[in-house]
Amino acid sequence: MIDFNNITKFDLWWLGITIQDQKKFEEFVEFVLEELEVRIGDRLSKELSNEELEEFDSIKNVSEAGEWLAEHMPNYNDMVCEEQYRLVWDMVKNRKKYSDVDVEDPLLLSEHIASLDLSQYSYKCLCDANLLKIKDVVDYNNLLSIKGMDSIHEKEIIIKIVDYLFKMID
Repeated sequence: MIDFNNITKFDLWWLGITIQDQKKFEEFVEFVLEELEVRIGDRLSKELSNEELEEFDSIKNVSEAGEWLAEHMPNYNDMVCEEQYRLVWDMVKNRKKYSDVDVEDPLLLSEHIASLDLSQYSYKCLCDANLLKIKDVVDYNNLLSIKGMDSIHEKEIIIKIVDYLFKMID
């Protein structure tokens, strides 16, 4: 997974995003960090009461905020991880839009979906929809529109693809 506090051009390359201009790269990294913050904030606002949100907003110390989240939202780390995966997924889906030069997609995107080690159900849904390459899945408009697809299997597919794309970095 990307270290969101230290995104590199190499990290983006694995996603099919190439930004050669240093200023544009820095702006993109800033955009990504802000987007992650907004997504996490949106999730917090949906899962916490107004009183809890006000209490959390009043905390100024980072370690106190961490303790407060551990007490009031024990699934916080899982939620952040889920939002990171979704953000990376959106970056891959929009890779051509974010790149400042035309480049070929990474070879990993051309791999067959069998490389993902999906559950039988997810694999069958993708095969039935004729989405046989990772690129086909990434470029598909809405996985939930696939016959039989549900949010649990969509999440599995997203996680498996993002993990697969970053397996070479680790």
